[in-house]
Amino acid sequence: MDWHEYLRLYPAALKGLRASGCLFLRIVCEYDWLAKEDFGGKGLVVPSCGQMNILSHPSVGGFFTHFSWNSTTKGISADLPFLTFPIVVDQICNNKMI
Repeated sequence: MDWHEYLRLYPAALKGLRASGCLFLRIVCEYDWLAKEDFGGKGLVVPSCGQMNILSHPSVGGFFTHFSWNSTTKGISADLPFLTFPIVVDQICNNKMI
């Protein structure tokens, strides 16, 4: 998937997350142009923080990730189910292996 395809599909993934009605925490980089999107009170958007602290919290029930190797190992360490959105190179392979 190239970058343009990613930019086309990513908003749809967020729309699905919003429509699910589930509570969620979204951690964003400061340059994420969708960070300020309204999630109808169902989501909390925060700047980058300690991923393992978040994933290890007992209230976390799953991990929506692009599936980079670091995210994969942290999600496995936290014993969480994954919902994946692989984009490039190793992320696609990681998705197939796990």
